[in-house]
Parts: sequence; C-alpha cells; structure tokens
Amino acid sequence: MKKLTAMILALVMIFALAAAASADDTQVPNNAGKYRVIVTDENGNAVKGAMVQFCSDVACMMGKTDANGVAEFAEEEGVYTIHMLKVPEGYEKSGVEIITNTSYSDIFIVLKAA
Repeated sequence: MKKLTAMILALVMIFALAAAASADDTQVPNNAGKYRVIVTDENGNAVKGAMVQFCSDVACMMGKTDANGVAEFAEEEGVYTIHMLKVPEGYEKSGVEIITNTSYSDIFIVLKAA
C-alpha cells in the first residue's frame, strides 16, 4: 500500500511540474472585452506597424499595431491562433504561433532587431 501511495504521489508531482513548465506567461487576462496583441522590441519599446493575424477555426482577421504597439480584436471569447504576418523594417519576423486563452487577454509578442 505504501508503494502504491508513493507512486501516485510521484505521478501527481510529475504532472504538476509539467503543467507549471508549460504555463504561458505571454498572456494576461484583461477586462477590456477584447483581445489585445501587444508587440514590443527586446527593450520593451512599442513596435508600430506590425501586421498580426488573428484566426478562429473558420476565419482569419488582420490587425496592424498602433503607436502603442497594440492591435485589438473585438471577437467573442474563445480559442484563437495568433501569429505575425509582417514586421516593420529593422525587426526579425517572429515565427511564434500563440493559442489564446479562452477568455479576453493581452497577448505579448517580443520582436528581435534584425
């Protein structure tokens, strides 16, 4: 019985560690009633003019970041896929694909200088 309890405890700890390791720190819930994609450079400066694609299972929308590095998508809460279509000159295009949380959130993407 002790071996079984120890094995179950070990499995629970492994699953807890795996969940913590995969936690996504690129998304923070918001109360804005929309998804906001915030694009910055490695120094935290806003990147204006980045083209962001925001896709559901049936359609994709495009948005362009404003002077604050923000592209907003006022869609219903759900699961969406986000990736960069085009970045302004001087930056490397990020190949990162982000799956949103099911609730409204701010999604952060950091671009590297070219």
